[in-house]
Amino acid sequence: MDSESDLALRLFREVMWKAVQYESEIPTGDEVWQSYDQMKFIAERLAQHFRARVGLTASTPDPLLDIDLLGACRLINRYSHVQTKSILKIDQNSRADHLVDTARKNPDVLKSELEKLKAATRDDQFFFEAVTQAERYLTANEGAEINEA
Repeated sequence: MDSESDLALRLFREVMWKAVQYESEIPTGDEVWQSYDQMKFIAERLAQHFRARVGLTASTPDPLLDIDLLGACRLINRYSHVQTKSILKIDQNSRADHLVDTARKNPDVLKSELEKLKAATRDDQFFFEAVTQAERYLTANEGAEINEA
């Protein structure tokens, strides 16, 4: 399996983990529904990626980019002290496909929000993983054509 597929599966696991009870944290019905919607989105895009790898036609030009965009949107919504208030804010009615479509059509907003997250968390070792992920999403999406409808 290639590293991009592995990262997509890690995001799938992260989304799934949010939908289950952990110690005293019980997910709300909205959190479970959002997790289901995002897991379904990731699974569909990952299946398209594997279809393309074996020579079949994928219905999305770059399915792994869509998964990256979803991961980036989740990242900028993760920490309450730097949570986005932009059009990429995840609320209880957010659907994965709409969120990715919005990020695809507004790459400057996504880039700005990722840069804000990096700046706000850079000096705190606790957020090392968030900074690393933000940098990866910025690099991965830098050369990609994400303005396509």
